[in-house]
Amino acid sequence: MSHWDPIGCGVPDDEYDSYIPVIYRFMQERTTVDELASHLQKLETISMGLDGDWSRNQRVAKLLLELMESDQG
Repeated sequence: MSHWDPIGCGVPDDEYDSYIPVIYRFMQERTTVDELASHLQKLETISMGLDGDWSRNQRVAKLLLELMESDQG
């Protein structure tokens, strides 16, 4: 949440938990940064009705995929 909190304003810690399974599947499938960023963008714009922040979504997607890669060793 410290890197991806599109709603902001002190949302509850579990606010985005329902998105984790699909995001994790993207990570397991070794998707591209742009594909994961696009998914995050859709969550912001379609699911949450926000404007979306493409540069943040790319940055977070890159971080998540690097995390998965480092975890795989």
